[in-house]
Amino acid sequence: MIVTKHARTIWGVRYADDLNVRSVTSALLNGIIAGALFALPGMVALLALSAIYVAFGDTTAVTALFARLAPAVVAIVAQAVVRVGQRALHHPALVGLAGASFAALALFCVPFPVVIAVAALAGWLLGKYVPHT
Repeated sequence: MIVTKHARTIWGVRYADDLNVRSVTSALLNGIIAGALFALPGMVALLALSAIYVAFGDTTAVTALFARLAPAVVAIVAQAVVRVGQRALHHPALVGLAGASFAALALFCVPFPVVIAVAALAGWLLGKYVPHT
């Protein structure tokens, strides 16, 4: 059997295409598993806290437990916001856009879809006219 360079290239491309399909499928499955494992502990914690509240109701112990958990939740969310901001907001214009979006939502009660649309347009314009944003 004679195998030419052209035939090897065709088989190589076919094998590479087959490998890409497998890697995309594997990546999709891995993403679904990672997302489920990311959300599962939070869901279990909320379920447990809800069960405690339903079982014991308006007792001072449950109120004290929730009052003690609130600052920890705020600290975790604040740390996550800072970490995401450090990775995503690497240009002063992007920091300004994030601040303006927050002000529009929190202070001026602008509807969320409007803020998203304006931020998307501003991000597109920054990407087009301001280099390295």
